[in-house]
Amino acid sequence: MFKKIIYIILIIIFFISILFVYHQMKPTSENLIPSQTTNNLLPAKNKVALLSKAQRKVSLKQDICVYEPFANPNLKFYDENHQEITKLADFDNPLQRCLFLNQQKVVYGENQKILSSRFLNPDNTIKWDSDLTFNMTYDNENYPSTKRSFNDNGSINWQSPNTYDTTYNHSNGRVSSQKMFNLDGTVNWQHPDTFERFFNEYGLRIKERHFKSDGTIDWANEETFDIKLDSKNKFLKTIYFNENGEPLQK
Repeated sequence: MFKKIIYIILIIIFFISILFVYHQMKPTSENLIPSQTTNNLLPAKNKVALLSKAQRKVSLKQDICVYEPFANPNLKFYDENHQEITKLADFDNPLQRCLFLNQQKVVYGENQKILSSRFLNPDNTIKWDSDLTFNMTYDNENYPSTKRSFNDNGSINWQSPNTYDTTYNHSNGRVSSQKMFNLDGTVNWQHPDTFERFFNEYGLRIKERHFKSDGTIDWANEETFDIKLDSKNKFLKTIYFNENGEPLQK
């Protein structure tokens, strides 16, 4: 009888120790944040975010959603099929989790492409000057063609780095041209992110052109160049030009 009691006590101690170890290893809601690099919730090294109902405001920094506390329980969220989303588990990827917690209203077009996004203040008004408030359009192959951000009054912020026109090379899916803008909405040809790129049949960049203020090629710009490849598409050299468009001999 005494031995049975000892065995029972040992079994109880064994299960208690297992539960204790499991509890120590299991992440809690106080040290979880969504990461855009994985579909799982990862432990936060410095506990920058607390995943709770009272913490739903998100700003995206690199691959981490950083939460600031405020609650807005009356706001509803919908997926691409216009079905209401009520819990984080319904999302397919961490970025969608960010949008959910971020109180961001998103309108989807065909092929689940985002047409507009509106970041909301705690009172449900639109925060127009947020990086997460924008409009987008797409070309006939569903590549992004325009993106527009806004000033705090709802007008287009033409000088925002998030306002631009793009053209994609459909054969390789890479950006072949991009245009940035001046304050009045005209093309800022001299902007370093205004360019035109050319690719060979294998999708390798072989030319890049930057421009003068009048839209003509700025041949003397160090970002204007040709790339020479050998017959096996291995890099040989970069060719730069003088102001007349003549190759420099180097």
